[in-house]
Amino acid sequence: MKASEQLKNAIETVVLFRNRWRSRRNARERMKIRNQALASVRKTLDQATTMRAQNIQTVFNVGLYLLQLDQDLAYFTTDMVQAVGDRRRAFVAKHEAVLLYEAAEDVPQLMGKQFRAAIAALSVPIEQVQVINAVSSDLKRFWREHRDFWAPSEMSSRHIVSMTP
Repeated sequence: MKASEQLKNAIETVVLFRNRWRSRRNARERMKIRNQALASVRKTLDQATTMRAQNIQTVFNVGLYLLQLDQDLAYFTTDMVQAVGDRRRAFVAKHEAVLLYEAAEDVPQLMGKQFRAAIAALSVPIEQVQVINAVSSDLKRFWREHRDFWAPSEMSSRHIVSMTP
């Protein structure tokens, strides 16, 4: 590492110390809440599995996936804030991009026919179905618009190198 880069990283560490400390503290508080939500969803999913309540399993499986995705994104956000130096931030950003690519592909599939049938069978209110439809449409649109950029064949060194300073 060059001396100028070391100096820049040292200055960054000192200047951003307070913000990073605050961010880490807030992340810990949110993590407690997220862990409680994950435990609750897992418990309900286990109970639904025991009772063979397929529709409830389907809905809570999607919920569990989304909470775990949220947790992973929170880890990446914390790592990005705590990262010292451009190279470390680029490294975290690349991995977060892969997670977002996978989620953009997975979530619309998870919210497909089986999920739709489950929420219909559970008599989910139309207002909530409309919100689900809007979110699903937004995700599908995002996927269509950005799929070519994110495609594994396109995630070549050309794109990855361009994210590295």
